[in-house]
Amino acid sequence: MASSSATGSALLRPLSDAVRLPLDQVNFVVCQLFALLAAVWFRTYLHSSKTSSFIRHVVATLLGLYLAVFCFGWYALHFLVQSGISYCIMVLLGTEHMHRCCFVFALGYLIVCQITRVYIFDYGQYSADFSG
Repeated sequence: MASSSATGSALLRPLSDAVRLPLDQVNFVVCQLFALLAAVWFRTYLHSSKTSSFIRHVVATLLGLYLAVFCFGWYALHFLVQSGISYCIMVLLGTEHMHRCCFVFALGYLIVCQITRVYIFDYGQYSADFSG
């Protein structure tokens, strides 16, 4: 098995070793399966007829943040920074221009992250792939 220096949780390392897959891939697949199960629970117990939208949003946000940190470790900050700035752009600009500005910002952010991933950090080492 190839050694991986994933930045996410190492909790599933025994499973990663057992199935002979890199830890970051095992973390991602397990989180995806967990999210599917959580969706059933969310739909059943936090249905909009039973729970306020505020509680539903808080639970979804916290669960999403936890899964992002579990999978990607500190690289999850990129999700928060990009989505936070995009949200601010949408709030501050009118509907005529926000789609252009968000597109330019998101594409620029991804370009900068990709350039730093390739040229500043060693391309052969593990680093998050921002192209997604």
